[in-house]
Amino acid sequence: MTVAVRVQAHRAFTLIELLVALSLAVALGAVLLSTYALVTTVYRSQAQRALGRLTDDLERTFVVASDTQTLFRLQTPPAITNALWELSFCRTAAAPGATEPPWAVVDRVTYRCVEEQPGRRELVCTSQPLAGPGAWQPPVTNDVITGLEEVVLRCYDGEHWQAQWPAPDHTNAVPRAMRLEVAALRAGHRASAAADVIIPVGNRIAARTKGQPPPAP
Repeated sequence: MTVAVRVQAHRAFTLIELLVALSLAVALGAVLLSTYALVTTVYRSQAQRALGRLTDDLERTFVVASDTQTLFRLQTPPAITNALWELSFCRTAAAPGATEPPWAVVDRVTYRCVEEQPGRRELVCTSQPLAGPGAWQPPVTNDVITGLEEVVLRCYDGEHWQAQWPAPDHTNAVPRAMRLEVAALRAGHRASAAADVIIPVGNRIAARTKGQPPPAP
């Protein structure tokens, strides 16, 4: 009795087919990696933009202890509404369009951290001059930074980091330093930035006319 056995041959992949498949896998991996890097860069730039804006203004803080118009304040609810916190202080700046201004400009800058939806916040910056025609106008919105997950501010009183200012049992007009922590999150991609900023204890404002030499240091 003879039994016929049929053997079915299986065609193997050729070398060219394997190389094509490997090339496609490498190309796909490169596209995914570049997309991830782009998304991470975008949200890191949002965090760094918010941090840079806060740092630049805080380094130009101007306070006169006897003048309530220049008070430094960091408030948290329930003292204010429609915001998680509000930071308000005065800063010095050069007059617009001048490289060596005869006068410096003092603006009140206000930052508000508003929660657009759970886990998504925006940082709104407004400013208003303390003197001149702009002092009688509503504050101007300078910047709105969206897509933030967290913005945390702390004031250093010389001993502890405080969540608000003026701090309890302290009479200092300004904190010695501020700690800034900013994070942006979208679709599982998180980027963060942090910095400690030394608050200047005083500012010298130029009040001279053009053509006169600057005062001696």
